[in-house]
Amino acid sequence: MNQRALRAGEVFDLLADAPNGLTIEELAAAMQTSLRAAQQAVHDVRMQLGGRDSINVVANPGRGRWRYRLKGTYAEAAPWLRNRLQDLETRVDTIHAVASSIARNPYLEGDDRRKADLIESTLAQLQEALGPLNAEISR
Repeated sequence: MNQRALRAGEVFDLLADAPNGLTIEELAAAMQTSLRAAQQAVHDVRMQLGGRDSINVVANPGRGRWRYRLKGTYAEAAPWLRNRLQDLETRVDTIHAVASSIARNPYLEGDDRRKADLIESTLAQLQEALGPLNAEISR
């Protein structure tokens, strides 16, 4: 197992033993590593759990610092998941704007052109699909 996988496992174990959660600084100190390595380990845990588990690593502000916690069910994670969904929509809008700019670049050629066009058109389709749903929700 590589170092990143070991750190991710360590973060999972630390959070499992901390019902009140831990800040990134507390995680780094407990792991005896840098803040960046601790942040990467949190990311890696999320990536491992995201595709196949109802367990989530949620982050909520607490006294000025984000506190990371494990939540074992979707119901427990619901407020955080709703926030993440809103964040995802905002990011899709931003990334689509950037992708549109890249796709308009007349100097892109070959594989770069194909990638840019595919990303831009896929994001445009996603926004088109979300439009009516968002209109319905906001009524």
